[in-house]
Amino acid sequence: MLHTHFINGEWVAGEGHELSSIDPAKNVSIWQGKSATSAQIDAAINAARNALPQWSMMSVEARLTIIKAYGE
Repeated sequence: MLHTHFINGEWVAGEGHELSSIDPAKNVSIWQGKSATSAQIDAAINAARNALPQWSMMSVEARLTIIKAYGE
């Protein structure tokens, strides 16, 4: 299963239609996966709304630590 969406602290597979990203310079596929459904998008929005109060109370340094860990 390809996990392409980060929703409410978890990687989940899209349940929508197939997507593909093509490198136009080389004409090769560089990514394939499924889009999120409306329900998955709603879940992501609700999770973000619920997380906002705690996130906004965190220091910039604490936020940067989380963002940097996400990129690793």
